Amino acid sequence: MADSTHYSPIAKASWPWTGKLTEDLAAWSPKFRIIALEPHGQMRDFLAQKRLQNVTVMDGLAQHIPLPDESVDCVLAAQVAQHFAFHWFASVQSLSEICRVLKPRGSLGLIWNVEDYNSPRSFQVQTKWEEQLREIIWALDDGQPRLKSEMWQSAFDSSVAKQLFRLPLNLETWRLS
Repeated sequence: MADSTHYSPIAKASWPWTGKLTEDLAAWSPKFRIIALEPHGQMRDFLAQKRLQNVTVMDGLAQHIPLPDESVDCVLAAQVAQHFAFHWFASVQSLSEICRVLKPRGSLGLIWNVEDYNSPRSFQVQTKWEEQLREIIWALDDGQPRLKSEMWQSAFDSSVAKQLFRLPLNLETWRLS
């Protein structure tokens, strides 16, 4: 991204913290032309009021992105607090639509902030209290395709998704101390 002269990402905005990722992208590089896609009117207005440079705030859903074919370089969705945008649209229909708007060799980036206590069971926790808290949180599982359940990956299991995306998924993990 940093080497591109004109990079056009879509940042999926969501929840009351609307625009955290969008703000960071806009501040990082003035050459980005960012499209912030948000279906909720009040949240869209909240983001638009920030008047971020090179950011276009649009009404839309991941299942129906109001952009032409092959018009963006990447689609990003990130978690803020306990709410992650991708679990709202983890479906083959959304993945097909995302591929439609991506330029050839474009990318889909899914970003999580994972605390040990809210992590998948396959993740190693660092402390006993986080392990205990994680067990309590898991007991309250809502069945949504969140990171902790790893169910979000099932959206990529269909034959359609396998044709759209290079699989296996490139999963990277960074731990901040």
